[in-house]
Amino acid sequence: MDAKKALALGLKRLRLRAGLSQAALAKKSRVSVQHLAAIEQARKDPSFAALVAFAAVLEVPVRDLFDEKAEPRDKIADDISSLVRGLDPENQRRALTIVREVCAIGRSRRRSAT
Repeated sequence: MDAKKALALGLKRLRLRAGLSQAALAKKSRVSVQHLAAIEQARKDPSFAALVAFAAVLEVPVRDLFDEKAEPRDKIADDISSLVRGLDPENQRRALTIVREVCAIGRSRRRSAT
């Protein structure tokens, strides 16, 4: 994976994990939302100052912004986690029940396919 794609995946993953919108991270990092969006889509390269600002806001070392090992499956899990994190406790329990049911269906289908 090239560095631009690794940064795009890592930055978005860390932003979502922190519960920040693009607008919030952009504002705290003093970059435009459009520039941040382009970085997360691997269309633009950030300045070194922007990388340092992103890392500071997200409270990680700069190297952690580059996600060389990110796989789509990890991204999906992170996205689900960030969505559920924004819910109240009752709706978090409901979401967990739904995810467990979907997982059980998936396991059942895999067993019947073999």
